[in-house]
Amino acid sequence: MLDLAVDAQNNVYATGVFINVNSTLRAGLARLEPNGSLSPGWVNPLNGIGLQVLADPDGTLMVVGAFTQVSFLPRSRVARITSAGTVDAGFVANADNTVFSVIKDGGGRYVLGGNFRNINGQARDRLAIVSSTGSVDPFNVGANASVLSTVILPDQSLVVGGDFSQFGGLPRTRLARVNLQTGIIDPDFNPQPDQVVVSLDYRSLDDAITAAGAFNRIGGLDRIGHALACRHSRSASTATTGSGAGPDGHSCFAVAHCPDRGCPVSTELLELIGTLRYTGINHSHLEQTWLKVPFVPKELP
Repeated sequence: MLDLAVDAQNNVYATGVFINVNSTLRAGLARLEPNGSLSPGWVNPLNGIGLQVLADPDGTLMVVGAFTQVSFLPRSRVARITSAGTVDAGFVANADNTVFSVIKDGGGRYVLGGNFRNINGQARDRLAIVSSTGSVDPFNVGANASVLSTVILPDQSLVVGGDFSQFGGLPRTRLARVNLQTGIIDPDFNPQPDQVVVSLDYRSLDDAITAAGAFNRIGGLDRIGHALACRHSRSASTATTGSGAGPDGHSCFAVAHCPDRGCPVSTELLELIGTLRYTGINHSHLEQTWLKVPFVPKELP
């Protein structure tokens, strides 16, 4: 399982590389009822891998990944499922390569990030915006390598993370910020992580961006935090002020925030427990403090 989303009715959508859920065929995409049981009438199998899902308030679901069919209908790496549980015939946004991320902006447009070079036959280098029908937006600011995660800030600017070294034709190492309306790259936002950024989130409590990935340094400072137990370890650890190397050097591939404290929490994909590498970044520079994140380790099979 690679991603989860919850809709307004507390149904849970899951996507990933699985074939069965509760011993019932559900290839790559499934819906669970609020009580955890499998939704019997909601069947939308993928012929490949689902990487991210986005549940809209109106009951529709976006799914992106590395597939070319949904419910045996042609949908190249991007699809929308209606509130009735069927593939939306009115939404087509075919990508020529893997789509890793999807979010929605304040105007109801979908922001896609991935390895693609075109959407619906229109050139878009790894970042694209599409409408509610899938038509490609004129916004055309791209990256020279993978875009793995995006997050929209309250001012509707977009922060982009991945493994690129250029963004919009300018030097930007794995993190960049762009105005969604004008396409202008923020000249003051350039933290330059030394390795790939895989996941981003926004913390409203302190108006900061949280990032997770394989980096050791960001903003010119060491930032490898200990907030998750090492793989196979039984002892918990917490993020601390300053720097420190992870005991087994593992990276983190997902990040979210805790509404009650605004702290970042990170876990590896596929339920692999690794060393947390995260930091908080405000809109122009690296934060100098860390927030402690309690973590209870679990036993892996």
